[in-house]
Amino acid sequence: MSEQTIDYETGEIVPVEQPIIFIPSPQDALDAWNAYQELCKKLLNDSDYATIRGKKARKRTGWAKLRRALNISTEIVYAEWEEFDEGDCGYIVTVRAAFPDGRHEDGDGYCDSYELHSGNIAPTRHNIRAKAVTRAKNRATADLIGSGEVSAEEFVDDDIPARTRQQNPPARSRSGGNGQKPRANEGDVPTSPTALLAEVDNEIDGSYGNLPDLKLAIQSQLGEGWSWPAANDVDGWAEAKEAAIKHAEAA
Repeated sequence: MSEQTIDYETGEIVPVEQPIIFIPSPQDALDAWNAYQELCKKLLNDSDYATIRGKKARKRTGWAKLRRALNISTEIVYAEWEEFDEGDCGYIVTVRAAFPDGRHEDGDGYCDSYELHSGNIAPTRHNIRAKAVTRAKNRATADLIGSGEVSAEEFVDDDIPARTRQQNPPARSRSGGNGQKPRANEGDVPTSPTALLAEVDNEIDGSYGNLPDLKLAIQSQLGEGWSWPAANDVDGWAEAKEAAIKHAEAA
C-alpha cells in the first residue's frame, strides 16, 4: 500500500508522490561517457590545455566551452574577502554549476595577494577575485560532469614558493602555554582554504565538504573572530587544521 498524507488545502487524503530514480543501464552510462570524451576531442584544441609539471591540464577556456556545449550555468553562492597585514588580502568563493534539470555541484576557489606576488600577475583585487572565481567555476563544472579532471588553475592553488613565505613575516603571532609554539613544518601544512579542506576531508572521511562549514567548525574551536590565515602564516594554517580535525572528531 502506498503512503498517504493530508492535503491541507482541501482536507483530502492523497497518496505521497514518490521520487522517480532513474538508473541508466551500464551500456547507456558508457555511451554517455564516450559521447563526452568525443565532445572534448572535437570541441577543444591545444590552446585549451596547458602542460604543468609534466601533466596536461584543461584551462579556463576549455571549461568555458564545455559549459556552453553542455548548457551548464554557474552562480556564486558564497563569497568573502579576507584582510591581512600591510594591505594584503584574499578572496574565497563557492560557485554552483547546474544543469537545466536542477542537478548541481558546488566548487570552492581561493586566491590571495601573496600568491600573485610570487607570479607575473599584479595582486589587484580584481585579479585575486577573478582567479578565485575561475578556480571555483572549473571545480564545480568538473564535479558536475563527473570527469575528475583538475583544471590548470588548480595546479598553483597551494604552490606559493617557500622563499615568498619566508620573506614575509607571519600575519599573526601564535603562542600557547608558557611560550611560543614551535613552527610547523612548512611542507606538511596546506596553506590555502581549498587545500586545507581537501586534506581535512581526506583524513576525516569527508567531514565538511565545503569551505563555509569548515570555517564555522574552526571558529567553534578558535573563536568567532578567527579568519583564514595569510598564505605565509604556516603556523596559522597548522592551528586551523588541528582545530578542524578536533571539531570533526568530537562531532
